[in-house]
Amino acid sequence: MINKHDVIDVIGTKGDKVVLIITEGRKWEDIDNYTIKTLVKINNYKSYTESEEFRKKYKNKKIEIILDSQYEPPKIIKKMLNDEKVILSINHSYLKKSS
Repeated sequence: MINKHDVIDVIGTKGDKVVLIITEGRKWEDIDNYTIKTLVKINNYKSYTESEEFRKKYKNKKIEIILDSQYEPPKIIKKMLNDEKVILSINHSYLKKSS
């Protein structure tokens, strides 16, 4: 969840990729607050992928970060995800089609 900045919600491997998933089940009501918290969470995920611990464990695997949201986020969040190269999945849509 976006409120838990220092927690990796889901991590796993799929072929030559390490997939990190941010989960969010709440509606996007407090846009300013959610925008900041989402960016902090994304930056924490990216920092983790640059850590020695991550590099030792996953070596040269490609990295994919996904925000899996139960509800459609507003345009400002979608733009931020696009700018940060984070894949948006609504209600597991991306996860279902990539299986």
